[in-house]
Amino acid sequence: MTQKSLEAIMNWCTDNGLKLSTLKTHTVMFTWRRKWEFSEPLTVNGTEISMRNSTKFLGVTLDSKLTWNEHIKNQCKKAKGILMQCRRAIGPTWGFTPKTMKWIYTAVVRPSLTYAATIWLNGVSKKHNLTILSSVQRLGNILITGGLPSTPGAALDIITGIIPIDLVMEEEAAKGALRLKSNNQWIYEPMVNKKGNLTTHTKLNEQLLKAISLNSEGQDQQTTSLNVDIGFNTEIPRLFEYEVIENDTNTIQCYTDGSKMNEKVGAGVYIVDNDTPTCEESYHLGINSTVFQAETFAVGTAAKILRESGTKKEKSTDCDSALIPLL
Repeated sequence: MTQKSLEAIMNWCTDNGLKLSTLKTHTVMFTWRRKWEFSEPLTVNGTEISMRNSTKFLGVTLDSKLTWNEHIKNQCKKAKGILMQCRRAIGPTWGFTPKTMKWIYTAVVRPSLTYAATIWLNGVSKKHNLTILSSVQRLGNILITGGLPSTPGAALDIITGIIPIDLVMEEEAAKGALRLKSNNQWIYEPMVNKKGNLTTHTKLNEQLLKAISLNSEGQDQQTTSLNVDIGFNTEIPRLFEYEVIENDTNTIQCYTDGSKMNEKVGAGVYIVDNDTPTCEESYHLGINSTVFQAETFAVGTAAKILRESGTKKEKSTDCDSALIPLL
């Protein structure tokens, strides 16, 4: 069956002017069994391909039992290599400032650790993997503070204000899952065999999202698509041109705004047609939205109202920051 699948892939490649490289092709058997074997060796273009215990796909190392031990070990080794290079540039009275070193860790080193955490979050539940990850953050904290090697890791986290690495992993995994769900790209996996301790990453992320009560509906994240005919033009007139627009009776005046006060976010839409108000609406957007989100929501709502009314005249808005991305 596996050989037939390989032949189907080779036929597709041939039909599309491609060719499989035997030097870059290998086999990994994902199983909990300790003893297994193929009845016949697998071949590509008549050449036998090698068997391995792990492989790398899009920067993530997949081992045969999906323990993620090798991936975490490799990523931590790379992260420590970066930090050790920084250590050469730091002395008792010279080198990177704590602020610069913290930026290097949080913006360069830590993202390399959290990459694709949505997939391999299950590996963090193992104590030895968490210990390796924590050792990277501990090294980063020592370089930031200049602390002694014997300083407790929890104390270093508090001094630097850096979130513990296990919580960071959960945060990045939850954000990745939320983005996929908002784009309708989240696929639920079937229950795995009771044998072993593998828990599906979808189940783990669903538990995280449920615990923090995040709504997957109405997210800003959108699937990228090419739309050549957008059906509108965007202009930001100069200051002296605004008076001309306001006095033009053929123009529908559409004012939108978004603001945040006392940790509460809201948006408003006010539309005037021939000196007659046709819409006066306000919207409460909770406490987690930003001012930019409120402004874009207001612009989008106003456009929807005008579109549903069949209006094709010129519209005006005072949300400059929301218009600039449309230029």
